Amino acid sequence: MNLDTRQKAFFLFTVRLRTKQADQLLKWLPQKESAEMLARFKELKEHDEETIKSVAVSELRRLAKPKSLNYLSEVHDDWIVSFLKKESPEMIATVLRYLPAERVDAILQAFPPEILDRLPQIADAYSVPQVLVDLLKQRFENLFVVNKDYHSSNDFEFEHFCLLNVEQMAQVFLEIGYYEIALALKTVPRQARDKVMARLLQRDKQRVALYLDSDQGVSVQRIKKAQIHLLSRDIGTDNPADFIEGLGFLVFARAVLPKDLDDFDIIMRKMPLKKARLLQTSINEHIQQNSEASVLLFREDVLKAAKVVLTKKRHSV
Repeated sequence: MNLDTRQKAFFLFTVRLRTKQADQLLKWLPQKESAEMLARFKELKEHDEETIKSVAVSELRRLAKPKSLNYLSEVHDDWIVSFLKKESPEMIATVLRYLPAERVDAILQAFPPEILDRLPQIADAYSVPQVLVDLLKQRFENLFVVNKDYHSSNDFEFEHFCLLNVEQMAQVFLEIGYYEIALALKTVPRQARDKVMARLLQRDKQRVALYLDSDQGVSVQRIKKAQIHLLSRDIGTDNPADFIEGLGFLVFARAVLPKDLDDFDIIMRKMPLKKARLLQTSINEHIQQNSEASVLLFREDVLKAAKVVLTKKRHSV
């Protein structure tokens, strides 16, 4: 079993205040808790009393700190591989222990032979002391910390975009793209509109048509910007979804300021590397020209798309 916060605190207080009698006291706990704590204490007993107390105090202070959220479960396998390639075999084995089997298989397949040859056997990985396992796991999780939260009872703001899960984020970029196409086609002749719509998949046509039929009350300047965006993208017939997503990336890039780049790192890590690089390219093209005033219009469109996706989720529950 893994100890919860309360159990860890009890264990650390016991070790700190009753170092010499700790193993006798821990035996009185329920069997599962006792076995786990005694195993951990056995590892600590290899050190002198002062070191044990010092470790206990340090860990208690860490437990007392507010917990940061980590988004490791949402990080794409491409990024996990990229980070783990730089780590020791022990760290790699430790992290893989805590990932679902299907993710482990995909990650292992992406490793070059020289890394695979250095990995310990499964049995050896599970023989690593639990204290060391916890430290290694925590160190890796600290690479993917997010210091903000969002509750559905609050208004969704642009700063919350990075908190969307992988599926929601992908859908938001598509919704932004649908809306941008609809804006661009709002004032063009029917023949030109039909030509663009014919290159879209049926499901995408339906979403664009929905926005086209809505009374959006958008300024002429915003429509012209959408038309420029549409013309700047290659609407190839091989993969229309990439075209729509690319429009979503472009609009999002025009909503980002330098102060948002920490959040942008979180967003990228939830995407495959190839797509993350495309989004990064759009960001690099526009961020220096973006201003507090210019981003407002595009942030409004990003938020509209996010709220559409979040509303769909709530209605489907």
